[in-house]
Parts: sequence; C-alpha cells; structure tokens
Amino acid sequence: MSSKTFLNLLTIAIILLLSAGLMSCKKDSGPTNPGPDPGPTQYTTSFTLNGGGFNNRTITLQNTVGGYDADDNISGIGVAGISGSDSVSFALIFPGSSTGSFPWNDTTSYGLIIIGQTINQNMYVTLMGQGSTTVTGYGNPPTGQITGTFSGKFAQVAQSPDTITVTNGSFKALRVQ
Repeated sequence: MSSKTFLNLLTIAIILLLSAGLMSCKKDSGPTNPGPDPGPTQYTTSFTLNGGGFNNRTITLQNTVGGYDADDNISGIGVAGISGSDSVSFALIFPGSSTGSFPWNDTTSYGLIIIGQTINQNMYVTLMGQGSTTVTGYGNPPTGQITGTFSGKFAQVAQSPDTITVTNGSFKALRVQ
C-alpha cells in the first residue's frame, strides 16, 4: 500500500470515527417516553476473525457511519467500539458512490482494522487481491444507508506480520456525507 493511499485511508477513517463518536451522543431533552428509539445502534458492522491468535472471534460494532469524498471519488464506512476487553476500530474504502463489487487493491478499495487493549494494539490492512467489498445499497445523506458485505485477508502492520482472515463481514452505515 502506498503512503498516499495509507494517509487517505487514515484521514477518512479518523473523520468517520469522529462522526461515529458524535452520533453516539444523545440530546438529553424531550418527552420522557418518546417511544421506540430507532437511533444509531441499528447501524452495525460485524465480522469474524481467524488466524493471528484469533479463533472464530466474531466482532459486532454499533454506530457505523459512511460518506463520499467527491474530490477523490471514493466512499468509506467506519466504526469504533469495544469487543470484549479490546478496543476496535474498523474502516473500509471503495470507489465511487454506488453499488457493486470491489476487489481490494492499494488505490481505491482497501480496509483497516485496529484491535487490542490500549497499550498493545495491532493494526491490520487489507491484502491486495485477496478480498473484496460488495456494496448492496447506497443511499443519500443525511439519512440514507450504505450496506454491504466484505471478506478476505488482512496483514498486520509490523516487522513480523501475522495474516488474519475475515469472513461473514457485513455493514449497515448511516451516510453522513
């Protein structure tokens, strides 16, 4: 992955993760019994990890957000949360602003997982040509949804990288941009 691609991914991931944090804040006013809260918890990302010390570990994160960058013609989804005792951040980038299947490469379709406890976190990036993202729905902001699936291999960003396999990946993101 080129340094420009990595910086683009990191920038988009940070923006999306900050948006997710803002979405999780609730306004403390209004009626005491407003009825069912359709809230942001309906926007989830879920996937199963194997390899690199993971054995069928399923991670489900709430408050997934997504957006489109017209300057670079790329979209992304991102989410951060807690799974067990680990903090987890996850982002996917894919080209354009429509549905389709996008094989992972190092320029327009890739992803990032950061997982671990605060002191010992591991970063994984998608392996080029060894996975894909399929976008099944692409709505308009501010209430539209970006939905889809993903699977493939991620490599740890380290001197002696582990490879993990991600299966059963799915996302439903609130499109905020």
